Amino acid sequence: MLKSPDARLHGFDSFVGLPEDFDVGGGPLIKGTFSTQGMVPVVDDERVRFFKGWFDQVLPDYSVPEHEVLVINTDADLYSSTICVLRRLRPWIRRGSFIYFDQMSRMEHEPKAFGEFMRESGLKFRGVCADKSLNNAFFECVAQSDA
Repeated sequence: MLKSPDARLHGFDSFVGLPEDFDVGGGPLIKGTFSTQGMVPVVDDERVRFFKGWFDQVLPDYSVPEHEVLVINTDADLYSSTICVLRRLRPWIRRGSFIYFDQMSRMEHEPKAFGEFMRESGLKFRGVCADKSLNNAFFECVAQSDA
């Protein structure tokens, strides 16, 4: 679906599943859920690249490629993972950057991390769109705060 030959899609995952138990409301997902036994997907597109490992281990050495628009798709689920991603990518998040969340209905996880990140960073965001449940939500960075 990436139409531009200059587009880049970088995916980050441990490929060994959740690092801790996660209550999704309908019951817990146990540590290791979503594991691919460490197998990284094979994608026949040179613009797609996967980085294997935990966010806190992989992101410190990661270099964000040159880009016009940064879109971050956080499917980290957990507070600890989400706040790690947001903090590590903070230097590249600026006006016009977008962040998508897929677990915004779990207040103790992605929403908590996003709120904390906005307070720490001083960045301001506007909602672009969300599904009816408000679980999936897309935000645009609109400004640095005056604080």
